[in-house]
Amino acid sequence: MAGEHEANFLKIVLLLMRYGSKVLQQRIEFELRIRKWQTVTDFLRERKHDILHLTLDKCKRCCIEDCKIQKATKCLIHYSLLELMYKDIKRSCSTRFYHCCSCNFVPKSDLDISVWDITLTSCLLLEVIGFDDLGQKQAIQNLRNLRNSKELLHRGNAKMDDDEYNKMWIRLSNDIKEVAEKCEPYFYSSICEEVDRLKNKSLEKGECYRAQECLKEVKNEDDSMKSVVKLWTTFNLSELNQDTEVENIYEYSKSCLKDHKERIGMYVGPKRAMKQSLKALENHRFIIITGEAGSGKTRFGLELMSQMQKKTQNLIALVLTDSSQWNKLDFKKEYILFFDDLLGKSNANDLAFHGWSMAFDSMHKKLLNNHVIIIFALRNCIWHLMKDRLADYTLFRLLHSSNPPVDLSGDFGMTSREKLEMLKRFCRCNNVIVCNTPHEEEMSFECSNNGPLCICQESLRIIANIDTSCGFPFLCEEFFSQKKFLKQGSSFFHAHSASSYFKGQVDELLSQEKYLHYAVLVFFFLKDDLMRMIGLEEIMKSKAEIIKVVGVIGDISPKKITKVTIKSCLKDMLNIFIISSENGYRLRHMVIYEAVLLSFGENFSEEFLELISKTVLFTYVRSKGYVPEKQEIIVQLDDDMTASLAKKLIDVYESDEKKAYSDVYKHPSFHDKRLVNCFLDILKGEESFKAFLNSFVAGACKERKDILAGEVDTYTYDERNSMQL
Repeated sequence: MAGEHEANFLKIVLLLMRYGSKVLQQRIEFELRIRKWQTVTDFLRERKHDILHLTLDKCKRCCIEDCKIQKATKCLIHYSLLELMYKDIKRSCSTRFYHCCSCNFVPKSDLDISVWDITLTSCLLLEVIGFDDLGQKQAIQNLRNLRNSKELLHRGNAKMDDDEYNKMWIRLSNDIKEVAEKCEPYFYSSICEEVDRLKNKSLEKGECYRAQECLKEVKNEDDSMKSVVKLWTTFNLSELNQDTEVENIYEYSKSCLKDHKERIGMYVGPKRAMKQSLKALENHRFIIITGEAGSGKTRFGLELMSQMQKKTQNLIALVLTDSSQWNKLDFKKEYILFFDDLLGKSNANDLAFHGWSMAFDSMHKKLLNNHVIIIFALRNCIWHLMKDRLADYTLFRLLHSSNPPVDLSGDFGMTSREKLEMLKRFCRCNNVIVCNTPHEEEMSFECSNNGPLCICQESLRIIANIDTSCGFPFLCEEFFSQKKFLKQGSSFFHAHSASSYFKGQVDELLSQEKYLHYAVLVFFFLKDDLMRMIGLEEIMKSKAEIIKVVGVIGDISPKKITKVTIKSCLKDMLNIFIISSENGYRLRHMVIYEAVLLSFGENFSEEFLELISKTVLFTYVRSKGYVPEKQEIIVQLDDDMTASLAKKLIDVYESDEKKAYSDVYKHPSFHDKRLVNCFLDILKGEESFKAFLNSFVAGACKERKDILAGEVDTYTYDERNSMQL
């Protein structure tokens, strides 16, 4: 372990250089989006002259003769920082104005805001974008001052006693959190978690030594920018080496690939899709896989990674599930990365989009440098809904006629021959004999206690020719899981889609009065984290939540809800709705999650609306007047629930009005005029809402919620008229 005083110092520097930088970068993107709905590139193009002036002092003047910008007494940023934003910065309209001309400034195509230093980002925020909020201005100024003061990066040694450390931690973390609080809610909460995790992190001696060496370079060089970037990089990478989150990414990825290799014997990948995808990865290092629920996107993506690893030495295969994981990777190594359900598991998730969007430009840069190979997997409905927004990013412009998305439910789906081969493999793995005649098949079910089950060749051929591209691999698993399904033969595939079938299975628990079983499934659903295993002890600690659900759906005495009865329920549902490991239990598949969602929402809509999280509310819940997209999985509430939905859209923010009014208009149901009117009726007379009207209307327009924006204008007009009367 590092000495305590060295560790104190390094944590403060990490806090400033990693998280201070991160919140200012995010704040720039947020302010541009919320004020003028600009991208960073648009902003740099429009304000290039103002940004040039940040590098000029009172002795220099720019090339514009009647320039109205007031001269600063000294330059605020070094001229070399312009190279992080623009190309051709040394080209000028006249040799007389060398280093004083922005006429030829063009924003970089591989723009990467994540490498912008605090000095640059704070200047852009304070001097170019501007703020009226004095508290925000002061917090940003504090970060800039600390970055450039002798108090930290330019001090004599890399040590800090406990008293100084505690005071500076409180001061610095409060400034970081204050700036982050004005960004999106998800960003603020993630910053708070990461800052708290850093405080509890143990640092090694090697990290402190590298910090001291870099700090010497910062102190001794005239142009310290390169050393600061090196220092920042050193900290980021040293954190990565010790960060348990990175270890978790590696372990999770190994587990996924191990499970895939154990089960791949039953599956047949669509050969045409695999050939096309391998070619795309070799030529472009980037591919998007699309398809419906259960169509095999995850299995296909994992097999694609395995195939590429065989072709390329030292290629590290990782499965990433969260946008924060991207910045934790050491890009001195070469990766093949699989992003499963990138923008939401079932429907488009705006929070997921905003999280990943900050990494898209960085991904493109890493692709150009041959550091990564990228595989994205999305549902078809999400791809069609989001592809126009994704096209704003250079990364997705790589998709063209020679590298289109590979649709496993469409042109690149399984052929009848491939489906037949998969069915035969499932037969072999499940000890089901393929016989020649329907009579042999029928007799095997009648005498199943005395021998193995049989299914005839003709039945398999009929199944293989059924158009079940939506969920065929997943339905194969179900078909071979129970004797009663095998007995149904081809009618099983005719009757069920992956989602509708399992919703019926979940509903069956209610009809059989298995209320505790149902409540346990709802408990897992409400946890809103499909991949996390939950141990029995943690389930028992949440017993009150299960009792609450049971009270809603059936008449069971709380005294009967014990560890024994819950364990019995889990055992009953194992491998049907739930899977287990040494770490606990979780829902078996996203299709199960959707089935519980649809059943709970349909059968107990009021309680469903009360208990769900903001993520579920925005991703799955819609008003009656909403027109759903094709294949969209939603809970559509009845007309008499519209007012309740409008109230939930406000209550879900827990009295945080600023977050509510800068985010709530993103809900897809605001295309429904009845919901809009209910929503505005609730807010009528609210002074806090009036303060956000302009930004609210701008946000609604950007999200193409024309009805909402129009009704708000009518609402404000009526308010003004009533005041005049």
